[in-house]
Amino acid sequence: MNRRTAYDCLVVVLYFGLAVYLLPRLLAVWAVAPTWVQAAVVAAVIPLAAVGGARDARRSRRRRRKELGLCASCGYSLTGNTSGVCPECGAAVGAARDPAD
Repeated sequence: MNRRTAYDCLVVVLYFGLAVYLLPRLLAVWAVAPTWVQAAVVAAVIPLAAVGGARDARRSRRRRRKELGLCASCGYSLTGNTSGVCPECGAAVGAARDPAD
């Protein structure tokens, strides 16, 4: 298990613990909240969750591409590239590495 995986596991455990602690309290407040407040909260939370999920997916895709030796922007293979620029999209890249290493 590498450091990044351990960090991801810790974050999940902390979020789960926070959810277990807060959920009963939030449900108690939610039950007595007026319907218009509930609708406003749902209308605000769903788009925020979608944006956050898309951002996390994009971040993990970029990280995975870098791990495989691909351009983080377009996914083009940078095997053997020493120029520091992706030949497909022109994005600046760090030192390219061979994924077999």
